[in-house]
Amino acid sequence: MKISLRERFGILILPMIGIQLLCFLAIVLPSLSIPDDLRLLERRLRQRTAAAALARLLDRQAKTCVDFALQSDSEHHRKLEDQQAAVRSALARWQALRRQDGALSREEARGASEIERDYGLIDQVTSKIVGAASTSRNGEAIDRIRDEFAPLLAQLEEKEDRSIEIADAEILKTIANLNGRLSVANLATLGRFSSDLDGASVKASRALTTDQFSRHLSRELFLYDLSVALGRNDLGLIAVQEDTRDSLESMRKLVGSNNAPGSTRETGTVRKIEESYGQVARTGVRLVALVAAGRRSDAIEILNRELPVSQNEIAPLVDQVVATDAAEIELAFATLSTRLRWVLLLLGGLSLLGLAIGVGSPLLIHKQILQPVVKLRDLATRLGAGDLHVRAPVDSRNELGELSRAFNKMAVLLEIRTHEMRTLVELGDHLQACKTIEEACLVLTPIARALFPHDSGDIYLFAPSRDVLEPLVTWGEASPAAAFAPDECWAVRRGRIHAVVNERRAPVCEHVSNGGSYLCSPMSAQGEMVGVLHLRFGVIDGDDTGETIEERQRVALSVADQFGLALANLRLRETLRNLSIRDPLTGLFNPRYLEESLERELRRAARRRLPVAVLMIDIDHFKGFNDTFGHEAGDLVLNEVAALLRLNTRAEDIACRYGGEELTLILPEMTSESARLKAEQLREGIRSLTVRQEQQLLGPVTASIGVAIFPENGASGREILQVADAALYRAKQSGRDRVEVANAPLEVNRMALGG
Repeated sequence: MKISLRERFGILILPMIGIQLLCFLAIVLPSLSIPDDLRLLERRLRQRTAAAALARLLDRQAKTCVDFALQSDSEHHRKLEDQQAAVRSALARWQALRRQDGALSREEARGASEIERDYGLIDQVTSKIVGAASTSRNGEAIDRIRDEFAPLLAQLEEKEDRSIEIADAEILKTIANLNGRLSVANLATLGRFSSDLDGASVKASRALTTDQFSRHLSRELFLYDLSVALGRNDLGLIAVQEDTRDSLESMRKLVGSNNAPGSTRETGTVRKIEESYGQVARTGVRLVALVAAGRRSDAIEILNRELPVSQNEIAPLVDQVVATDAAEIELAFATLSTRLRWVLLLLGGLSLLGLAIGVGSPLLIHKQILQPVVKLRDLATRLGAGDLHVRAPVDSRNELGELSRAFNKMAVLLEIRTHEMRTLVELGDHLQACKTIEEACLVLTPIARALFPHDSGDIYLFAPSRDVLEPLVTWGEASPAAAFAPDECWAVRRGRIHAVVNERRAPVCEHVSNGGSYLCSPMSAQGEMVGVLHLRFGVIDGDDTGETIEERQRVALSVADQFGLALANLRLRETLRNLSIRDPLTGLFNPRYLEESLERELRRAARRRLPVAVLMIDIDHFKGFNDTFGHEAGDLVLNEVAALLRLNTRAEDIACRYGGEELTLILPEMTSESARLKAEQLREGIRSLTVRQEQQLLGPVTASIGVAIFPENGASGREILQVADAALYRAKQSGRDRVEVANAPLEVNRMALGG
């Protein structure tokens, strides 16, 4: 069984590393999440405090709303507006705290959404009550309080209580979990963390109880006002009174059991709260009795005279206790987090130190020897898979560094050769798609610059006479190339590549005038040499001259072979094309090409709404030339007229031999008048020709020309040719050596042609 070097080394060091790692995890890992749990607990406490504060403020707002509905005075109106603003601020703070906590359960999130919705409804109903009370519609305001406000508030209070109970349970559960997970920290600090956490838990319980008492008290005060306003005692008042007394008793016990500094002051504050609540409770008993007896006016008087005094005494005391508890909780958790952070750092540092001592030596060996070797193996695998950009880092000057440098040199060479191969394949693909030699030159130039970035070069082709090599394309910074004889190039003489480096080891070609290093590579195809690739070297590395020249020779030979074959194919293709579309005698296009080109030009002109002129040219008395001087003389006349047409037409014009001595000229985008002038110019040019056969003057040459215009004289190529031929016929009938322009509609021309 094959065991790799890494596996062998792992068998030796992994047990040692595993033991040290287990020790590290046993000490540090259980305590890593505790700071996050403490922060989460702190956020939950803030959310719970904000929710309780919102509930208290909402009950106070509800009480003031009832007072305003009963009395409709400006003082209560102003007080209601202040409390509405306070409720909105508390709601915004609670929402902000809830958004910060992404760990809410689905039930908590649903309850929070319902509370926000119910608050919006209560705010709307409050606005309606205020509107009614402000316009002295107190009865309507009280009806809205009874029918809309009170049920909504009861529903909202139920949801708030459920949400706060869930938060209390989560807080106490989190504290209990923390106490169990701090065992390692407790061992390190001799139980100090358990003590601090127990103290924080007691403070949290006291704060929760104080918040609970404050909410029950606010609700009890609101129910007193609601009972007076409705003229009947609320059914839930007795239960709320009992909840208030129970929460006050729990708060007194928790404060009494606290032996921390400052507990005496807290005990005194709680005693004052008990005394003030006793007054509230006694006043509440009288209010309940008056409402039950139907003495609403007396109840309103007590509600306005005695109850606010007791409320103003107890409210600041409760707020003071709530604020003190919140501050103490934040301070306790902040102290616990700070102390825990230092303990964790100390334990983690000691554990890491032990881990480093235990595995330091094996890791050093792994990093300095095994890891570089394995990395180099992986890089070689990636290089073999085709990732040519991979390089090995050279981090040292030892044997591994030398191995990395050798690997990088091999990778660079492989990347260069692969790039050259892909470029040569791209060159071959493009050359196969070229239609003309000019296109092939345009394809070659950028690719040659990419393959030989520091060099200049030329391509020379044999002239048709094969007695001179003419420059075809040049790239780089060299001066324009000049033609030279085949004997002036050693590559042409020898039939193979010829390289000269620093004018040593080989004779210099005569066509190279500037000296320097260069190479010439013959271009052959199908057993015939078609030209020469001449490459002038730019930069040559002194240390790698031989290797560099050899690489350039290899690439130059590939380029020469591909381009030579492409030139031979293009020449053959051009020859075959000319044979298929050219008249062999005159060199003009043949009738087949005429029909295809005319239809194409007519479609283009129809799209662009432009005219096309067609000239039918017939050489007068052409049969006389053949009969008098022979057919060679007739061919000579045709060639001279064809040469005249080529010299006197535009690049976009199409000159064709239609048949016999009849020639056709297609003139795109030419109007009738311009076509007539062009025909007259050609007629005069033909008339001025002097044609000789050896020493024999063949006499004057004249021609008759018929002109037709698309779309005036026809909608298709056949119709235009028929009309132009008819105009030519009229020119013949009118005495020859003249121009006739078709000026009748197509239907008349058809009639003139016999239908």
